[in-house]
Amino acid sequence: MSSNSTLGELKSPDDIDLVCHRIVHGGDYDKAIVLSNSTVQKVEALTELVPLHNAPALSLVHISISQLPHAKNIAYFDTTFHSTLPIAVRTYTIPPGIPKLRKYGLHGISYSFILRSVASYLNQPVEETSIIALHLGSGASACAILNGESIDTSMGLTPVEGLPGATRSGAVGPTLVFHSTSSASSLSRASTKDLHITKAEEILNKRSGWASLTGSTDFGEI
Repeated sequence: MSSNSTLGELKSPDDIDLVCHRIVHGGDYDKAIVLSNSTVQKVEALTELVPLHNAPALSLVHISISQLPHAKNIAYFDTTFHSTLPIAVRTYTIPPGIPKLRKYGLHGISYSFILRSVASYLNQPVEETSIIALHLGSGASACAILNGESIDTSMGLTPVEGLPGATRSGAVGPTLVFHSTSSASSLSRASTKDLHITKAEEILNKRSGWASLTGSTDFGEI
């Protein structure tokens, strides 16, 4: 980046003061955080929920920390926007005991932008803006926003829940994947030393959705 002639402000890596990272799953973090050894470990513990998303993002975090030791690394999470979900909405009807198994919601950075844009267009405060927003693309979800706060959203513990996507199944019967393969919990061939993906996760994330029905991920063609 420092060798890019169009970025005259950057003469060397030391000129970079802040590095901002978009990380999909931030668990219970309700705001952006500065990434330190302790906070990175907490985020790494969430990787099992979204291995296809958090793992690549965290690899960039480690690169930034090692190559830009003087810069401050800040993480913005897609889950943060949904930290206002009421307890009745975010709680699953499963035996209690594992607090992290709850609805978190995703696409929060997108919804935050949509909310601010709509509020600006309507010339009213964000805190007085109530909308139903849709994030439609390869990944798709819906969000109900009341007075500037997320009160419900279609995605849950992981991005798989809710609306179908290009290759994601969306909401299906909880036991469906166990009928589609006898080795749901086994590691898929897509796994690496640092990225563990089960066959169930691969099926629901990469081999389902609109592609499984139409043979294409091109929504224009579909």
